[in-house]
Amino acid sequence: MSTISKSLFVAATLGVAILPYAAPAQAAGYTALYAFGDSLSDTGNAWLGSGQKTPLSPPYAAGRFSNGPVWVEDVARSLGLAQPTARALGGSNFAVGGASTGAAPRPGGKPAPSDLPGQVTNFGKSVANIAPPDGLYTLTIGANDVKFAVNASPDPAVQRTAALAAADAAAVAMNKLVAMGARHLLVANVPDLGQAPGGGFLSPLGRAALTAAVNIYNARLASGMALLATATGASISLLDVQGTLSGVVAAPQRLGFENVTQSCLSKAAVPVPCAPTRAGQNLYLYWDGGHPTSHGHAVIAAQALTQLP
Repeated sequence: MSTISKSLFVAATLGVAILPYAAPAQAAGYTALYAFGDSLSDTGNAWLGSGQKTPLSPPYAAGRFSNGPVWVEDVARSLGLAQPTARALGGSNFAVGGASTGAAPRPGGKPAPSDLPGQVTNFGKSVANIAPPDGLYTLTIGANDVKFAVNASPDPAVQRTAALAAADAAAVAMNKLVAMGARHLLVANVPDLGQAPGGGFLSPLGRAALTAAVNIYNARLASGMALLATATGASISLLDVQGTLSGVVAAPQRLGFENVTQSCLSKAAVPVPCAPTRAGQNLYLYWDGGHPTSHGHAVIAAQALTQLP
């Protein structure tokens, strides 16, 4: 089965809606993949920036918040593009683990230079503010904003305001990329954080609050994407990570998962994997409390290939 055929099979199996806002481009037309966002896409920026301390590698794969390649690497490989290596190494990946949209201060401080606005600024500097029009631009952001909001206040109204502001900030960043010349954007929504193993440490009300905030963010994100595509003519597609992972949880064995509720990596001072080999680890959907295994990333990548802008 070819990569594209497998991708369509995954999408059909999961029952995930395909939601492009413009006609798909020919995959062969992309010249490079430029990644922005958080730990779901980071291929080493946080790790190198922390002196190779975060994430701890091993057991994490070098610089990845997983046990192997992350989805943007799988997508680039499938499209025959150069790997999106870390910006710190001169590559095209600007995503940083722990990044937020920058819409609100982090707990106890101001937005970090590694947040999304800083990533877009650094990208602009690297290309003299002229984005290659044939590039594929990916974005995974919002999960940390949602967590900050829920942890900062138990008030649903406050959480809602923060989630909406984060989605709007993501749209501002997308607009800046488009203004530089980017024409093909693939933007991921946030998975159900209340469903992830890390949510198990919260009360039922805490888990429900995370899920509600994610839904608010995702709805506003989709609306902002549609408005931006209409206003600019850019091709902007939604990668439904929320639906994809929820589909895996609903029917894990169809895609070779045996555990979709627990993390493979133990929660300890020195984390220990659930199995010594990647094959054994990849029977789990989640590597840790919130990040997928490389198998989980491969499923996201397969879905992404069906939703290319």
